[in-house]
Amino acid sequence: RGEVDRVLPMVTTTPAQVLGLRDYGVYEGAAANLVILDARDWHTAIQFQAEKALVMLRGEVVVRNERRTEWGA
Repeated sequence: RGEVDRVLPMVTTTPAQVLGLRDYGVYEGAAANLVILDARDWHTAIQFQAEKALVMLRGEVVVRNERRTEWGA
């Protein structure tokens, strides 16, 4: 887990700082640009390259992937 713990900032806060994004984060009034991954935790999401469950851009849902289970034939 040690290496995985270093990966999350490499793809989130570090690029935001490099690009000078001051309003980066998830909070009331933020731009609501986010990706929700289908994984039980972020370690699993990174290790297994989890599928995107939901993507929002400026507060609008632009991708929604739903899991579906079909029963019977």
